[in-house]
Amino acid sequence: MTDKEFKIQQRRVKKYLDKWQKPGGFGWFDIQIEWDREHNLDNDTTLASCWSNWQYRHATIRFYLPIVKDQSDDELEKAVIHELSHILLSGLQDFSTKDKRDLTEYTTTLITDAIYWAHTNVKREAKK
Repeated sequence: MTDKEFKIQQRRVKKYLDKWQKPGGFGWFDIQIEWDREHNLDNDTTLASCWSNWQYRHATIRFYLPIVKDQSDDELEKAVIHELSHILLSGLQDFSTKDKRDLTEYTTTLITDAIYWAHTNVKREAKK
């Protein structure tokens, strides 16, 4: 990934982080953002990963920019919401088994879809 491509994808992600962090109430979290020019070594389709020390309200989100590049704006926005939702759920998450990991991802995706749907419909209703 060239420096130019890196900066373009970084700006795309930042646009949605800026849109959702403050309104989402994340001001009391210390969120570090990391940028990776390569694919995730464990799964080359991973767009982002998130981990936290939930007890201290600290989290890190890493975005894998080669995958970010392939996302539509709607997909990328949902991915940002998804990673922020992981932070909210971090005290309850359990990745100790595949079933528990799948349940965590399913729950996080449900919350992401609910937030995105509510936001989209409020905007539509306001335009009417």
